[in-house]
Amino acid sequence: MQIGWVKPPTPISGLDHLGTQSPCTLIYAQLLPGITNVTDRARYYSLYPWIVRSLDLRYKGDSLDLYVDLYRRADCLLTLISERHARQLKDEHHGQSMIGRLRLVPALTRLEGGEPLRLSTYATRSDDSNDRYFQNRLGGLGQYYMGQLAELRILDTSRGPWVTYTPNGGTPLAKTLDELQGADQFWQTVVEDLVTLQDLDDLVQFCICGASHHEKEHRQLMDLFFVRTPFYAERTALGDYDPVFRRDSLRLLLHLAGALSKESPIRISEDSFRAAVYSGTLFEDRPWQLPADLVKTRTLWSIYERNDQLSMACLCVFSSALQALEVEARLGQTFRTVEKFAAYLSRQPALSESLTDLLSLGSGPALGPGATFSDLVEYVRKTHPPVERWQDENHEINLAAGLVSDPPTAETYPQTLVSALRVLALLVSHESSFPAGYGDLLLRTSDLENYPIHLVSFVKRVEHWRSLSLTEVIEDLIVWCLNTHLSVALRKLRQTRQCSFHLQPSESGLETLGTIPHPVSTLPRIWQALQILTDLGALAPSGSSVTDASHGLEITPFGRSILEGTDA
Repeated sequence: MQIGWVKPPTPISGLDHLGTQSPCTLIYAQLLPGITNVTDRARYYSLYPWIVRSLDLRYKGDSLDLYVDLYRRADCLLTLISERHARQLKDEHHGQSMIGRLRLVPALTRLEGGEPLRLSTYATRSDDSNDRYFQNRLGGLGQYYMGQLAELRILDTSRGPWVTYTPNGGTPLAKTLDELQGADQFWQTVVEDLVTLQDLDDLVQFCICGASHHEKEHRQLMDLFFVRTPFYAERTALGDYDPVFRRDSLRLLLHLAGALSKESPIRISEDSFRAAVYSGTLFEDRPWQLPADLVKTRTLWSIYERNDQLSMACLCVFSSALQALEVEARLGQTFRTVEKFAAYLSRQPALSESLTDLLSLGSGPALGPGATFSDLVEYVRKTHPPVERWQDENHEINLAAGLVSDPPTAETYPQTLVSALRVLALLVSHESSFPAGYGDLLLRTSDLENYPIHLVSFVKRVEHWRSLSLTEVIEDLIVWCLNTHLSVALRKLRQTRQCSFHLQPSESGLETLGTIPHPVSTLPRIWQALQILTDLGALAPSGSSVTDASHGLEITPFGRSILEGTDA
């Protein structure tokens, strides 16, 4: 008897409850193809093809299980080598983002204390082991890097159960690493299983930092990331995105790093990048003077940041509405429809008080209770900082970030709901500084049709709001966000049998489900791109004291040569 169709759907938490983050994901996937939020280190792009080819050449004809076991040991050994080198350099960041650090760093500490270390202990695939370094059968390759290396045509996943290397992409990279001193010892250590500190010291050539130390490998990785050969210039990334976008985004990061290292109190980081591409300024209203060939790339990234602010504001509206619904449920109030709940909530005294506070922020006369959304847009245009002054606490970048860092609660939801409206009004007030909709980005109508809230639909919604009172705008905004959640969650349930509902209609009225989610920002792969540029020697830790301590990176002479086109 088939009973699977009555099995309850699997509940999931998720982050993108309105689908508002999906356009952001499409944008940064287009602007940084070949790099993801989990491909953190440049040298894995050459180490993994080398491991795959070495296994094929050394153990051709052996069983798939042996391949997998030896691969997993090799994956562990790479992390141990890098962590050992980090300790010798006394640099706690040197081996960051290596695969399986949670299990392997303590293992190295025990090895340094005199305990024996067998790679198989951590490479095991047993579910009963507390020492297993990674659950995925192919470790970091299978979990993080496989898709990108396949799209870049470095590895081939289309033939048989085991991944293979490609003749034009994977083979040249793998052959280069075969030339390194210690290649035979690396595999001897993997096979013998028992690792000593001397082994790790002897194999330092395979540390994750080696990408910038070996000239031929470094040149090949530069060809890959900066699209310097016809092979890497072909469109291979997901979505058929042009790899030139990656090159120009990396160059944009380097240019900003160079601009910020000149008498600047901040350094390049994800936060400073997002602020600079959105505003076109560096700090203290200093304009970011870009070469002509990078202006378009900055503009495209500014669209991403604008979409992310829209997303954060709408997710805050969603979270605030759920908090309010729970509060009303505890008081015995029930609502049969989203529309009735939105009409009730938008007219609550606490929300009216928060609106009054918003309309009294400026130094001039406050707006009256009959103010329309158009009045609010004009008001924030006059009383809030312009796009260029991103360091002002009342700038939309900082206000949107505050929605994430200080999420709505049962006590604060009226204020956060109005704060979200404030961000949306600022986005409208500054719309002339940005391209319409998604500009020259390759986002098709079909890419957006399943996600009702995006920059194009926002413009249409604003036209509807302009003549409405702010109470009516909040009512419509709540309806828009809650109904969008129901639509997105229903589609996910139909397609995947996964339940992501945080709101459901029931016989007793609307109910919240699970923990109320907080608004979040998207992660645009900038941290990973900065780490890759550091691995390649184009960025380096800053030696100066800076206020932005999250990275403290500055451009190197080699990085400047990339910008000048003299690095080849």
